[in-house]
Amino acid sequence: MTTLKPKKITPKGDPMHPYHPTAVTWPAASSGTVTLSAPAARSARGPRTTVTGTPIWAQSIAKSPAPQAVNIRVAAHSTAEAAGISGAMFTVSDGQGGGGNLAVGLDYGSFAQIYGGNYAARLHLSSFRLAP
Repeated sequence: MTTLKPKKITPKGDPMHPYHPTAVTWPAASSGTVTLSAPAARSARGPRTTVTGTPIWAQSIAKSPAPQAVNIRVAAHSTAEAAGISGAMFTVSDGQGGGGNLAVGLDYGSFAQIYGGNYAARLHLSSFRLAP
């Protein structure tokens, strides 16, 4: 076994600069209702339907009762921060009172650069029950 002596290396070029996000826009407070379409034959899910004016989409799930319509409310970013959430906060409710299962998602493209590289890998949706 050969032991090597450490060699000091001085990087050439510009030093690293702190990360500064560009083109970041948090979703504005908004709300809307969307009607869900049933999945096509042999499809696991219905088509994604974007709620106009929000970054939220919803879709029905096959072999599962799903609401025909859902109400979406996106909170202002200041509200999310006050709740201790470093991201977007939104609520989903049944638009017709029947309940059921559905898939929801968030287009985070407008604020993807806010917390640096690999933000998408760290981003996740969490579900919280609200008190009536």
